[in-house]
Amino acid sequence: MRFLSIILADNESLFTGDDVSSLISDNFFYFVIGIIIFIVLVVVLAVIAKDQSRCSICGLPFSRLFYIWKIGGANQRLCPKCNRQMRNKVSKAAFKSKVG
Repeated sequence: MRFLSIILADNESLFTGDDVSSLISDNFFYFVIGIIIFIVLVVVLAVIAKDQSRCSICGLPFSRLFYIWKIGGANQRLCPKCNRQMRNKVSKAAFKSKVG
């Protein structure tokens, strides 16, 4: 306690009203910037999560099950309905190529 009183006695102008208000305004600025960064991060993560939870063809949300197909060189997530349609298209194409 004696050490603190010596420091305060030597630097009485250390805690003036102007210094405190500038300290609060600086901290408030960083607080606002932190909140803005946090909100942007949450929005970006929500967009990424929403994109991965929907069918790439019809856009319906997945309930539990999804299938992965390579379409256009990229992996696409498909719902059961679109998976059945793609399987039928591939089967018809294979049958036509064999039979003619």
